[in-house]
Amino acid sequence: FYRGKLPAPNMHLRGGSAVAKPQVEGADKDKIDRFDILIIGGGVAAGYCVKELVAKGIGPGKVCMVSEENCYPYERPALTKGYLLGKLPSPQHGGFLCNAEDVYLKRGIEVLLCNKVTEIDFVKRKVRTQSTRSKEQSTIEYRQLVLATGMDVERLTVPGSSLSN
Repeated sequence: FYRGKLPAPNMHLRGGSAVAKPQVEGADKDKIDRFDILIIGGGVAAGYCVKELVAKGIGPGKVCMVSEENCYPYERPALTKGYLLGKLPSPQHGGFLCNAEDVYLKRGIEVLLCNKVTEIDFVKRKVRTQSTRSKEQSTIEYRQLVLATGMDVERLTVPGSSLSN
């Protein structure tokens, strides 16, 4: 539902525009980003985590959110209930985003869309990511980690569960 232009695979959203990721060369020649707080996930929990951090006055460049989604976190229940019943604005008007796009941009929240976390090293406080649109990989170091990956729907496997409504 993200209506803006997605950044190139080696870019991410920062302060209102897509820019090259700030990188530090590590001993293994790997590109490394560093953040105080790393949020893994792009759903409603991640969106509300950002909202709370902004309310607490987190500074620019301190928070990064990594999401496989190609859009900012939005309220899926509100989408299916409120919008379809005509009680929320359309997707084009941000009717069910957890935070308006400018919350991320103005507050300096780094947002890596279309990226999946492939490895977490809890001891070294590092994660490996890979773009879902290219083979580009990167490493992110963090002081605190928030796992907000949500859940998948579990289908019942009982007799009759495959019948239509």
